[in-house]
Amino acid sequence: MRQFDVHFGVQPTAFPNRNFVGTWRLQQRSSHLENQWTFNTGLAPRDSRNTLTITQSLNYLTGSLQRLRSRFEVTLPVKNIDLAVILGHEQTDYKSDSLFVGRYATGIAK
Repeated sequence: MRQFDVHFGVQPTAFPNRNFVGTWRLQQRSSHLENQWTFNTGLAPRDSRNTLTITQSLNYLTGSLQRLRSRFEVTLPVKNIDLAVILGHEQTDYKSDSLFVGRYATGIAK
């Protein structure tokens, strides 16, 4: 597996509301590819509630078992954003399955 990380941060003392910390991660192996972006902004950029995370992945297999699965997720806890779309298909000589998952959660509890 290969993994690449890029980190970037700007934290000016004169303008603390313009703090920014960003990370990009790319993971790759024989049948898997994943991109992940994370962005933190505001007065507390290391606080996980301020983290906007965007994840995209692709898994695939070929041969007697054929599988393809794609995932896209976006989360930002401080704004109650939690979105995901997952698509998949799996096929063998005797079976075929397809998958679609959509997720939307506001995170608001009463």
